[in-house]
Amino acid sequence: MRSSMPTRKNGAAQRIAAGTHHSGLPENASMCAEDIRALLRADTDNAPTDDGSALLQMYACLPEVDGREYDRASAARRAGGPEWRAVREQLVELMLSLFAHWPK
Repeated sequence: MRSSMPTRKNGAAQRIAAGTHHSGLPENASMCAEDIRALLRADTDNAPTDDGSALLQMYACLPEVDGREYDRASAARRAGGPEWRAVREQLVELMLSLFAHWPK
């Protein structure tokens, strides 16, 4: 159950979902993998709460992520360190995989 999981999108998640970059330039599934990777990696993820973390919210929306995985990622985010960096990298690669399936 994902009752504790956020439902809003902020930051990088909102820009990707809306099809626009922070610069206001249009983006879509035709973005090259390196641009997507750079956009996700550039997110500073300095929100004071999990609800404000675009990266954690994107992670929560992945079908592979259940409540237990979300709680683990949330705890890792609050602690910082290598486990959160690993979750972030996993998210980047999963997002690239998803984008690769969309028509260009």
